[in-house]
Amino acid sequence: MGKGKCCNQKCCTIALVVIGAILVIIGGIAVVVFDEIFDQIIVQEGQIEEGNTMYEAWSVVTSPAYMSYYFYNVTNAEEFLGQKKGNYVPPVLKELGPYRFREYLKKDNIDFLEGTDPEQVFFRQTTTYVWDPEGSTGSLDDQITTLNIVAASLVRILEYQLEKVGRTPSRPIYRQINELYNNAGTELLFTHTAQDILFGFYDPLYTEVVELFAGLNVTIPETFGLFSTSNNSAGWFDYTVYTGKKNRPDLINVITSYKSMTKLDYWNSTECNMLNGTDGTTTPPFLTPDRKIYFFVDDVCRSLYSVFEKEETIKKIPAYKYVVPPEVFQCPDKNPDNFCYCPDPDDELCHHDGGLLIEACMAGAPVLISSPHFLYGDGFYFNQSRGISPPNKEEHEATLYYEPNTGTAIQAAKRLQINILLIHNRHIDVLSKIEGKIAFPIVWLNESAIVGQSDADLLYGLLVVPKEVVSILQIVFCIVGAIMFLAPIFYFLFFRYKQKKIDEANAHANVYEIDNKPPTVTRFSSSDNDVFSQENKNPPVYENGHDARFVSAASTSELIQEKM
Repeated sequence: MGKGKCCNQKCCTIALVVIGAILVIIGGIAVVVFDEIFDQIIVQEGQIEEGNTMYEAWSVVTSPAYMSYYFYNVTNAEEFLGQKKGNYVPPVLKELGPYRFREYLKKDNIDFLEGTDPEQVFFRQTTTYVWDPEGSTGSLDDQITTLNIVAASLVRILEYQLEKVGRTPSRPIYRQINELYNNAGTELLFTHTAQDILFGFYDPLYTEVVELFAGLNVTIPETFGLFSTSNNSAGWFDYTVYTGKKNRPDLINVITSYKSMTKLDYWNSTECNMLNGTDGTTTPPFLTPDRKIYFFVDDVCRSLYSVFEKEETIKKIPAYKYVVPPEVFQCPDKNPDNFCYCPDPDDELCHHDGGLLIEACMAGAPVLISSPHFLYGDGFYFNQSRGISPPNKEEHEATLYYEPNTGTAIQAAKRLQINILLIHNRHIDVLSKIEGKIAFPIVWLNESAIVGQSDADLLYGLLVVPKEVVSILQIVFCIVGAIMFLAPIFYFLFFRYKQKKIDEANAHANVYEIDNKPPTVTRFSSSDNDVFSQENKNPPVYENGHDARFVSAASTSELIQEKM
């Protein structure tokens, strides 16, 4: 019975140790196994394929997106227009806005291209703007005085087009253009509503240009506006991107063509004409802080990149914050990689930070792109006007926040400033008063978006909760397993130690009792005394005179020694 009980105890102890060890092992490998399975699911569901988790988010941007415009209003129009040659009067500007629009982004004409390896998908990116009065600080009817963009651009467009065929405008051509300006009553500044400047208005000079181009069988919009084509199909462009299928997550949403071009033809090198990266809405998964994020921006006709800045949490979702670094806007003197974006190395613009001339992709219009308030500039452009507050990194930098596992953008702020390069031209009356080249700020824009709460909850449930549950289970398994594994061992060692102490104490007690036990007295009853008295009137006596009735354990030991 005792033996069976002992066997059961041993079996239970062994079972506890084995189960504890198994739980510790499971806890140790749980995260590794989970991460492997988790990554495989992300690769599978992140591919651009109908029915996938990310497909809907890729094809239609459901998160609230906004486009905000901030105009620079000229407050010293009379002084600026009345300046004399050799006495340049800089424009004094006041920022107005934001004028905000709700932006709806959707891909249509989606066509998966069969036979492409890796697989590619074609689509058209559409954009629709809806006025958002609650998010705006002004009205679209606000009157804004700014540079006459048509007057500032027309001459340079003509010069650029002739330069492409190896020609320069002759004096008669300049004279004819000057007459065109004067007949239309053109000045360097004009005043129009915010609505007109953004989406189009009839301008006398521009109307003359439209009629001129009509005679050359060239069709251009009848009205002029900075973003007149953005809200309709004329401004919607075609793209082709990789789907990421066949286990190529590194290619998900990477652009392969733009407006049917597999490479650009605006810049001075193969590298600068490459289409690098995605459109920025998603990027290949499994981001690491040391990896640059490339994306193509059609507004600036080139690919840009952003670098990791820090980790943040947005609506409970861990995110990597990426920013467009100052190097992107540095002149070739400081950043040789930007040399190919400089059309003329002898031009002073190629030796100053903060601006990118994109006339090559604007048909020659002298558009200079910069960060708002000339952030990352060296002061050259900023000091050409007055009234603009100094740039602020938090307000004016371009930022992107990506969920690092899926590469999904959960917050973004694309901030750019549009400037027109006002260039001196002695043949044109309104341009002859200008000295050199002036970057005239027109408007800066902020295209922003943040993941909606429903999408954030979905991402949190799919990406964050499973990892938290696995981490908790790992801790529980390891703790419980360690207790189950170590408890029997500690108990066994403690029991052995305690038993050893007990045995040592017992042994010591036995020796002490033998050596120090007092004499034992045998007591007899009265009947026993009668027996003794009858059988033997004298009490029994051992050798040496010891009375048996009073023999103690200690005395016995002495007697034995005497006998020996």
